[in-house]
Amino acid sequence: MEQTSSAAYPNILVADYVKKARVASPQLLMKAEQYLNVGYQKLLTFERPGGGFDWWGSGPPLVWLSAYGLQEFSDMDKVFPIDRGVIDRTQRWLMSQQNADGTWDKIGDTHSETIARMGDPKLLLTSYVAWSLLDSGLRVPQLEKAIAYVRAHVADAKDNPYVLALAASALAAWDPRDDSTLEVLKKLETLKKDKPEWKAVCFPCGDGVSLSHAGGDSLTVEATALTALAMLKTGQFSTSANAALMYLVKSKDGSGTWGSTQATILALKALVAGLGGQKHKGTADFVIRVNGQDAGKGTVTEDNADVLQLFDLKEHTKVGPNEVEIEVKGETNLMYQVVARHFAPWDRKDQDRPALDVQVAYDRTRLTTSDLLKAKATLRYNGEHPTFMVIVDLGIPPGFTVEAGDFAEMVAQKKVERFTVTARQVTLYLGDVKPGDVKEFDYAMRPKYPIKAKTPATVAYEYYTPTNRGVQQPELIVVKK
Repeated sequence: MEQTSSAAYPNILVADYVKKARVASPQLLMKAEQYLNVGYQKLLTFERPGGGFDWWGSGPPLVWLSAYGLQEFSDMDKVFPIDRGVIDRTQRWLMSQQNADGTWDKIGDTHSETIARMGDPKLLLTSYVAWSLLDSGLRVPQLEKAIAYVRAHVADAKDNPYVLALAASALAAWDPRDDSTLEVLKKLETLKKDKPEWKAVCFPCGDGVSLSHAGGDSLTVEATALTALAMLKTGQFSTSANAALMYLVKSKDGSGTWGSTQATILALKALVAGLGGQKHKGTADFVIRVNGQDAGKGTVTEDNADVLQLFDLKEHTKVGPNEVEIEVKGETNLMYQVVARHFAPWDRKDQDRPALDVQVAYDRTRLTTSDLLKAKATLRYNGEHPTFMVIVDLGIPPGFTVEAGDFAEMVAQKKVERFTVTARQVTLYLGDVKPGDVKEFDYAMRPKYPIKAKTPATVAYEYYTPTNRGVQQPELIVVKK
């Protein structure tokens, strides 16, 4: 479900922004809605009988994932016609899992270690589920008990920005002006970290992990986005909220995302909430200069404000530092991004003991078009804590086809949860991986024609914290007729 959401959920937020800001062409909105239709149909396959969702659409539903699915369908319902029955069923199932004291604590096998590492699991899960239910439009007396629990136990979060931000989200969804909501946000303000070079603030969480198993920078993005969303709901804390939004803008990577899926979704939700109503007015002329020389110019009007203007600056760059300047005449709230590409020879320095170590051994590197190339990929997990959702991208040499039956057999043997095949790689989706685990994957490839080329790199990484990864160096393969 998570991989389907990584494609569908951002399109929900794109459509939401387009409709709120009224700045995009019908063609852009139509494309987003086409993607939404495909994602909507796929997401429905993960619903379980009786309500709720699980990761693969074949096991018992999970509380956290069902609350996440409820958020996604609720947001989708605002911009795209769906069967509201799925929202009603998910709400009923989540309420059926609530304890008598108003809490949720049925963590399930998937993320038990994760939540335990974040602190009080009841506070964490109850805040998230209550926030999801309230944002989906449900307001029943049983939820008042959940809010009372959050108010009574929010001190248990101590100085953890992520848990505090989830608590603030639940409280703000119930009553954004209540003193308890404002007190949590005031506490969060004391935990912010200034980024003066960006004129921004963020809310780092140390070595913890989120409900979606994100850590490091991705966790900081989640906590910062959640805090900004809660602050925006109150209509107060405008200085901190705007500085948090600036951090989200500045921390976006070159591919247009924020690392993990959940970090990207929360960042987009916060930016849409904070910037969605602003519309470009008037005309603004701009000039791009590289190293003091004019390299491009353009004009932004109310008619073309939604159109991407792309400039290739390579003819104006030099070896070493380059200075890019954009001079604007007029007012505009549009953003810009500078992206650079370069080639570097492979000289990766191996870590002494990476958390994820992946190696691929081939039975030969020189063969003929009539031979079968056999490979064995070995994954070793050296982390200290169990992790969920490890992805292995097996690089396929150019001119080769894989034997898909090998991977179907891995699914049947429960070695992998699922797999996908493209021309350049096979992606394996693993479930829970524990410290010390060693997993081996045997597969075969067949050459189509003579070729001399290097394989794409084989990469293993944590889906929720992509910076935790291991890489196998490409290898030269020679095929003769």
